[in-house]
Amino acid sequence: MKGGGGYRARMKYFAYGSNMDVEQMKGRCPDAKVLDLAVLQGASFRINRYGVATVVPSTSIVHGVLWEISSGDATNLSAYEGEAGEFYLKESVWVEFPRFKKVEAMIYLAGNIQPGKPRPGYLELILRAAKAHGFPREYFSHLASCADHRANGIKARLVTDREQ
Repeated sequence: MKGGGGYRARMKYFAYGSNMDVEQMKGRCPDAKVLDLAVLQGASFRINRYGVATVVPSTSIVHGVLWEISSGDATNLSAYEGEAGEFYLKESVWVEFPRFKKVEAMIYLAGNIQPGKPRPGYLELILRAAKAHGFPREYFSHLASCADHRANGIKARLVTDREQ
């Protein structure tokens, strides 16, 4: 901070894809702090036709990580997520988590919601983050099902890793 103690705006950000990864977020958003795990009601996780994560309306829930980020972090995320080119659109949603019950948070939603296959290494990063954060086994299995298991064996490898 410049000028001896000015206020830095902080906001909540709900990550459900690769931005759940703590190391990745350190590089993109150096001021970010994990607040807690959270869920988005009425949505389902999907890999779109461009091979990246989005959420779509459904009767299910999406697990994710609730971050507190600075306005500078938000600018970095918008640039990374391609908000200016409308690859991802920034929205506001209500998420639930144990400590604060319900809170409004920023989220990025892909403009394209047609289903597809994940980019190489992308789903593995999401699954590692989900495992590190201790997501429920059923949800972890749901995430793993978003890959073409016959082609890359992700589910078999991760089930083995998880049970060790």
